[in-house]
Amino acid sequence: MEQSPLRSANVLANALTDKLATDPEAVQQLKDNPQQIKTLAADAVLRSDAEEKRVADRTGVTIDGSVYKIVVKTLGLSVVLAVGSIAGIAAYTIYMHGDAKDLRVVIPDGLVGLASTAIGALAGLLTPVSRG
Repeated sequence: MEQSPLRSANVLANALTDKLATDPEAVQQLKDNPQQIKTLAADAVLRSDAEEKRVADRTGVTIDGSVYKIVVKTLGLSVVLAVGSIAGIAAYTIYMHGDAKDLRVVIPDGLVGLASTAIGALAGLLTPVSRG
């Protein structure tokens, strides 16, 4: 995880102000041993990184490749089933009324909408994203 210098600086500032507020001899101790500031800074970085990780774990859902694959396969299956259903309806209608002069194949609008939406979603997921 990348360190956040601003957050680390805030944690360090809070640690220093707490130390100065609670310990009256803290200023003299820091003057005598400036290495304490480096120790506090290192501790601040560790604490802020741990807090960032906790927040990310609570709020973010890590999306790995398996979720993406499941979504793509589901959309692909939806497209195949919808197009297959449209072809089946057309074939059945032609088989039953093939000798009619003005043959009309009626495809439900919802099925056409489902197929179109699934194809569009699949195209959107498979399109490469440029990061630039």
